[in-house]
Amino acid sequence: MNYFTPDGDPLLFNCPCGECHYSPSTTLINRLNEAREEAGIPFIVTSGPRCPHYNAHIKGATYSEHIDGDGADISCTDSRTRSKIINAALKVGFTRIGVARSFIHLGVSPSNDQDVIWVYQ
Repeated sequence: MNYFTPDGDPLLFNCPCGECHYSPSTTLINRLNEAREEAGIPFIVTSGPRCPHYNAHIKGATYSEHIDGDGADISCTDSRTRSKIINAALKVGFTRIGVARSFIHLGVSPSNDQDVIWVYQ
């Protein structure tokens, strides 16, 4: 099942700067589809690919997975949804997960540390 499309999820398929053409990796899209199916709940993408300029503008991490199209943030504001997203992500092979108050970062970057879960302050 393909839950994510450029028309339905513009934040996953376009850098917010509006001037570049950064896009998500195939690995990220495939894993997001698998995790969404496993979780059984909608995944609302709040941040996807970012060009280096836009990433610096919003003070994103220097080695952000968003720059390579290997990371996406999924909206999440309650503990039950957070649990469903994280459990599904782990089950389908996400090895990089960030937990924030309002989102879960899911990443597939092969060049960043693996098997990590961090908390945003």
